[in-house]
Amino acid sequence: MSLAGKVAIITGASSGIGEATAKMFAAEGAKVCVAARREENLVKVVAAIEAAGGEAMFVKTDVTKVEDIKNMVAQTVAKYGKLDILFNNAGWEGPTMTPEPTGFPSISDEDIAQMSAVNMTGPVYCAKYAIAAMQKNGDEGGVVIGCASLCAVMPLMFGALLPIYHPTKAYMDGLTRSIAATHAPFNIKAFNVNPMATMTDMWEKLYDNIPDYGKPMLDEMGVKNSTDYAVGFNKSVCTDEKKDMPLIYPEDISRVALAFADGSTKYESGDAVITTAGCTYHVQEFYPAIYGPNPRLGAPGVGWNLDPANLTNPTIGGRAAMRDSAGNFLYPDAEQDGDYAPPKAAAAAPAPAPAPAPATATTVTTTQTIASGSGVVKTITTTEATPQ
Repeated sequence: MSLAGKVAIITGASSGIGEATAKMFAAEGAKVCVAARREENLVKVVAAIEAAGGEAMFVKTDVTKVEDIKNMVAQTVAKYGKLDILFNNAGWEGPTMTPEPTGFPSISDEDIAQMSAVNMTGPVYCAKYAIAAMQKNGDEGGVVIGCASLCAVMPLMFGALLPIYHPTKAYMDGLTRSIAATHAPFNIKAFNVNPMATMTDMWEKLYDNIPDYGKPMLDEMGVKNSTDYAVGFNKSVCTDEKKDMPLIYPEDISRVALAFADGSTKYESGDAVITTAGCTYHVQEFYPAIYGPNPRLGAPGVGWNLDPANLTNPTIGGRAAMRDSAGNFLYPDAEQDGDYAPPKAAAAAPAPAPAPAPATATTVTTTQTIASGSGVVKTITTTEATPQ
């Protein structure tokens, strides 16, 4: 069991990715504190973990309240003696699009404040108090894992979707780099997992909450339900084996988080990792697609091409960049073939044929023995140059 002897806190653990990760960590030997607002769900999660032979506790926690966060960490350490892993998973999606076509003016002040508190300041406070506990581990250090979204690198062409949520998830990428750099001397590492469209209650709500003015867009794309919506996002970047049904489930994200937590990942502290159907990518593979083609690279296309009849991979490396959940390259011998791969260098001109060697002469020596009529035998030797 790769997490034997470790203690983990998982926020947003009452359902979805948080619940699946709590169960996976516990199955790998960790003692787990599950934290969220829905106490009745937390009770069920703990019961399921214990029924499977694991060890868990719950602390009802609202990550928008600093006192709740402090209490969550304190209770975990009081029961288990230390803290090794924090999974900053709690999040709130907010409006799928702005409520009205007028844009930001139609978003309530309360929604903006709530999203900022759950998705930004909450993770900072969780990290602050968790890291304070991890620093008591000495050289053992700890791991802080964030959960963001593809929205962290949302292409400009989709910028109106999740208008407040997606900048908060870009913030999570930055927070991860900050934690990693600041706490490297304490052997505290940080990673961020950025799921693409994952089949959870949140994803269902995202689809159900699309306002009426946005529905014609879905009709044009042939999207009839939340599954179609997920397929549209995931299909262009999934592995070939997943093309027919490129869906992602909470357990797919949990496997990435587990590799971060147990140290088996090939990704490095500070990295953000996009997770899709069948593979993962370093988030840098998606940066060029945010704004479309990069003239410096001569890259084709604009943003993401979602034409179902002509899907292309909007990354730099394409197959060459695909990795498994632990960060191992799936196709180590593949060439970069994503939409934004740098153009291949022109083939070098063949080397000119060597100039022919100058003509040289060879020397031929001929010896003849001639018998004359007088009976005298005479030998004649001649030497001459023969041109090539």
